[in-house]
Amino acid sequence: MARPRTCCSRRGEAEAPKALRALPSKQPAGTLVASAEKVSWGESVELRWTTEHAEKIRLYRDDELLVQTEQPEGVHEDVPPLSGTYRLVVLRKEKQSESTLPIRVQPVVLRFEPERAGPLPLGKPEPITWEVGGAREVELGTSAGEKVVVEVEPRASGTTPLVVRMAPSIWRPAAASSALGRPPRPPSSFRRSSGRLPSTPRS
Repeated sequence: MARPRTCCSRRGEAEAPKALRALPSKQPAGTLVASAEKVSWGESVELRWTTEHAEKIRLYRDDELLVQTEQPEGVHEDVPPLSGTYRLVVLRKEKQSESTLPIRVQPVVLRFEPERAGPLPLGKPEPITWEVGGAREVELGTSAGEKVVVEVEPRASGTTPLVVRMAPSIWRPAAASSALGRPPRPPSSFRRSSGRLPSTPRS
């Protein structure tokens, strides 16, 4: 005679709850690349990012938020006013990771000339009109050793008096751009007798 089959629980009795185990969330990761690591002031740089396991993506230039998205991949074009660092921050729940990418901006001298046309008087302050982009500091000097340092914004202009001690003089503006280091002197020195910028850059 066959015995009746028994089930795992009696009728009317609740089944024991199944134990649930929470799986840890995966660590987000991101990669940031740029079309160039060094650009001249006024030029753009293309920033491209790829991420894994990220719910939110944020792109900063220094502390300025440029992009906030949920797309795992993307491209952003930016014109950096000064040398600085781009940061890609990826987040997933309480976890986050960060990638950094320094970009150096080469300062550009847009204008540098004396206000007076013709020969300059010796031993007297002579106003020099200048305009630069991409610099935090401008150093103006002569071949005789006269030097004036001016702190500036990303694009600035002004008129600074310099004393001519000997003739002919060569005016040498030098723009210093960022905490990443002083760039070489920009190609903008010119002789007082010509009153114009050279056609070929100085090495």
